[in-house]
Amino acid sequence: MTDNVLLDIKRQLEVEDDDPNFDEQIIDSINDAFAELWQISHIGPLGGFQVVTGDETWTEFSTSATSRSLARKFVYLTVKLDFDPPSTSFVLTALQERLKEVTWRLNAQKDWGNNFE
Repeated sequence: MTDNVLLDIKRQLEVEDDDPNFDEQIIDSINDAFAELWQISHIGPLGGFQVVTGDETWTEFSTSATSRSLARKFVYLTVKLDFDPPSTSFVLTALQERLKEVTWRLNAQKDWGNNFE
């Protein structure tokens, strides 16, 4: 795992680091996921977080390891379903269910009063 948000998500999507062909689409999906993440859990910097230059890092997003872990999974699953959805319904359903679980965990952390940076 790299600390760079864009490179980390590209690697999880199996897109080469040096292939810029999909960067704009991936960044748009990442930023949509960060906006949704802020709305459901208030994880990250006050007012939200965006990838603008491609150099933004998970550590800039949050100093909390737990927060970064949940956010990383949420962002990846959201981007995967938006950018490169699976072709089989079985895998699609599995990813959607995993995203629901991560979303529940994010909401539970917020409801339990665990405020993450």
